[in-house]
Amino acid sequence: MQSHSYNEIIIKGEQLELTKLYRLFMGKENNIDFMSILGLKGEASFDLLRSEIGTGWFYPKLEFKDGTISIFGYSSLNPPVLLFIKLARKFSSLQIELFFETFHCDTAGHVFIDSKGDEKKFLGSISEFETYYDHNLKLKNR
Repeated sequence: MQSHSYNEIIIKGEQLELTKLYRLFMGKENNIDFMSILGLKGEASFDLLRSEIGTGWFYPKLEFKDGTISIFGYSSLNPPVLLFIKLARKFSSLQIELFFETFHCDTAGHVFIDSKGDEKKFLGSISEFETYYDHNLKLKNR
């Protein structure tokens, strides 16, 4: 059984900080370089990434439009919560919502992150999460 998480991250904030963050994510040659994003030197090993971003690998797709950065992609084992906590400290206007599903252990969650820290909004099974997510979508669309 594969050990991975699917992540959906929505980032809002001041336009200048969002633009800087997006450029940082895109790096050289439109390749996401987590070592540069975090200001680290050396090789990006699985263990180093796991200790710095909360997961050993993360292959996201990014989209920047209408004042929002949207990030979708898979990561190993855990969602990259630690990465976004560090970025929220660096860019104080950011408001980050991270939704994840970790398939190998049937867990899913919703975490809100800003410069003050993180708040777990939901953690439970994938089927419970689907109910939570659908309910919150309905509330937003009222």
